Amino acid sequence: MRANRSVYRMSDVFKIAKKNSLYPDDYEPGKEYGRDVLARIFAKLTDWPYLVVREAFFPLLPGGKEPMHDPGAMKVYSNDPITIEKFAEKEKEKYKSWSSENVELSWDNLSNECKKFIKKKKAAPGYEERVNAQKKRVEDSDMDPKAIITNDEPIILTKEDGKYYIMEGFHRSLALLEMLKAGKFGKVDSISVRAYVGEKK
Repeated sequence: MRANRSVYRMSDVFKIAKKNSLYPDDYEPGKEYGRDVLARIFAKLTDWPYLVVREAFFPLLPGGKEPMHDPGAMKVYSNDPITIEKFAEKEKEKYKSWSSENVELSWDNLSNECKKFIKKKKAAPGYEERVNAQKKRVEDSDMDPKAIITNDEPIILTKEDGKYYIMEGFHRSLALLEMLKAGKFGKVDSISVRAYVGEKK
């Protein structure tokens, strides 16, 4: 009599693996999801704040378009696909921690890398229009910076050697810094903003 063996087809193996994963129940290879789903998976893998993950690692594309990815074959660094698990692992190697804090933002405490990026962004089409729109929002709110920094749209910075790099909320941050330089907030050298800060390793 032949021994009774358990034979698994590849589809069965996939179902077993999927059951224990963080992927959505309807996931199949090639199926793409928007940033809310992707951010939830990534946040669980890293234990980082969901808003940081969504806004910094899965930002909206130009024109407000939703980024779409297959979590099992993401193309985030190049055209070579990696899993969202590997993506999270690589990013965790860069940061010690993430925290929500009040930051005294000024031109002097921006990193050289950030200042170089600012020069490029200023030359990009639509820069003035976008920054001026943010300035108007502040002016219309009696010069309250919190008018452009909300719970759903935080400013996200990274910090290394005491200097900041604007990772998300670029045009809003630059609007505030340009207004600061123009003396719109009075005779002060910095402006207090609530931000998520990623401490680099």
